[in-house]
Amino acid sequence: MGRHPYAGRCSDADLSLGEAIAQNRFAFSVARRAETRTSSPPGSIRLQDFPPTIGAALEAAFGTNPAKRPTAAQWAGLLTGLETDLRQCAAVPAHYFPRSAGECIWCRLLAQSGIDMFPAATHSAMAPANSDSFDIEGIWAEIDTIVLPRPDDLIPSSANSTSSLPQSKTPTRKSSEAITKLRKQRLARLMWAAPILLGMLATPKLFPLWTALGVLIGLYIAGTKTDQGPLKQAFLAADAQVREAALEYLQRLGYVDMLILRADLEIWVDQYRALNQELARTLSEMQYSREARQRAAYLDGFLIRRAKIPGIGPAKTATLASFNIETANDITRHAVLAVPGFGEANTAKLLAWRQGHEAKFRYNPQRDSSDAQAESATRSAWAAQRVALQNKIRSGLANLKLAHAKLKKVDPLSFLTLREALEVRETAKRDCEELNIAVPQSSPLEIVIPKRPPAQPARPTQPSNSRNTSTAASARAHTKPQTPQCPICNSVMRIRTAQKGRNAGKQFWGCSRFPRCYGSRDV
Repeated sequence: MGRHPYAGRCSDADLSLGEAIAQNRFAFSVARRAETRTSSPPGSIRLQDFPPTIGAALEAAFGTNPAKRPTAAQWAGLLTGLETDLRQCAAVPAHYFPRSAGECIWCRLLAQSGIDMFPAATHSAMAPANSDSFDIEGIWAEIDTIVLPRPDDLIPSSANSTSSLPQSKTPTRKSSEAITKLRKQRLARLMWAAPILLGMLATPKLFPLWTALGVLIGLYIAGTKTDQGPLKQAFLAADAQVREAALEYLQRLGYVDMLILRADLEIWVDQYRALNQELARTLSEMQYSREARQRAAYLDGFLIRRAKIPGIGPAKTATLASFNIETANDITRHAVLAVPGFGEANTAKLLAWRQGHEAKFRYNPQRDSSDAQAESATRSAWAAQRVALQNKIRSGLANLKLAHAKLKKVDPLSFLTLREALEVRETAKRDCEELNIAVPQSSPLEIVIPKRPPAQPARPTQPSNSRNTSTAASARAHTKPQTPQCPICNSVMRIRTAQKGRNAGKQFWGCSRFPRCYGSRDV
């Protein structure tokens, strides 16, 4: 990787490489991070990407106690174990990474730095024998026939809904208490009828008056009602518990993952359908970056470590290499100033050295071997993306079929938390029905699915030189709608004017990451 173990960014000081070594500031340390106060260079492998045994050995090798450094025999055993722990990347077959990393570290570094440490082989060697038999429309027809049920269809309405046994009609404790309370209230109001009866016996002549009063008291007694609020609130609380338990059940069942996989399959199918058009478009756009590619290849031939630049010795050269600055092509003002220990003076010296070589560059408008190499690398990237999409679509469809079949076999009432929540809600519902209270409407289940990125075509990568040929997706940047994205790295593009060549004087869209990226589009 060319990363010096002590070339990092110190948070509390701007140290040279020698000072960092003297202070034991291992840039990649995790165990001593609070002590070193140093972060690793961008686009680097992390200790967490390795198995714990490898990480501990590296911590000991660059720790403060020399006696704890691993021996050569110990390193041999650790590296042998690491070799057996490697797995192959699904996107780029040339990538192998430790299982403990959880993801392809080389694809991650490619997205961060634009440099592919292990480029894929040529497209002719990578394409499987049966790639032409891949029927994307037939596969999409299979995907389209798999209809996932709605969340509410997977959850029973009650704990007894799947049983043939009749539901119990025995009043619950809450309903019994409410009925008893209602009877007591009515009995208390009935006591008002006693004076009327006595009045009728004492003064029969006022019978019409007593009759009217009796009717009023009867209406007063009949108007006694149960307080519906607590019972309705109990049902709503029980319904919320059912929703929570149902969502947990669906999560454990993998239902949310099925929805995400279904959405991903649609994106992958759209990307696969657009591959041929994108390859043709990318090859067409490559003509606008011919001069930039030639200049980059020319400047890449001048290594900093072989140059004699005043003030740039072996230590500073190693620091620059740790931050991906190794050739004249890598030197830009912004990139050099971001390296610890490099100020305006050293930056000016490096820029002057680059400009001296750049002034000798001569553009060759004729097609040469570099064009064929760039086109071959682009086709190789296209083939890698094609194979990767085929593999993802095949495995995604197989997983979706298995998951869909699993939905039909699982009994939701076997999930104890959901069953108990349904029983509580059913009890609350019966409480309302016993007292003729309108049962509140149950809330529907709402599945929150993470926002999926809009389907974007998987564009083949245009290589600018041999060190940044890529076959994996680059990091995406958020751009304004009116500004196009770079066809290579999806970064923001800027209006530029061609200085040389047959398109001199014409404006075009150029990548904002130039000269690290040479993507271009027509205005």
